[in-house]
Amino acid sequence: MNDSVFEIFGYKKSYIVRNKFMGSVNLSEPDREKTGHEGMREEILQEDLVTDKKKLLPKGTVCETILIPLCGRMKKRFEPIRNDYYEQRRN
Repeated sequence: MNDSVFEIFGYKKSYIVRNKFMGSVNLSEPDREKTGHEGMREEILQEDLVTDKKKLLPKGTVCETILIPLCGRMKKRFEPIRNDYYEQRRN
């Protein structure tokens, strides 16, 4: 998971109940190996949860979760790739 081209500052865990987006919660560490839709999984909440949209999800709610990495700048070791890309775009 650490082979990303970009620096990862944290993760956002999104909660979906019956195909409706209920909100998300910020995490500092991932809770699964795969991120994005590939890592979507169904969970049963073990305790009450308040999302960033101020929605209360009660204990026992069945929801789908998606973990999304929050990315920042391109890592230093990939700088030559970025520079080559911009050079090609100028020509």
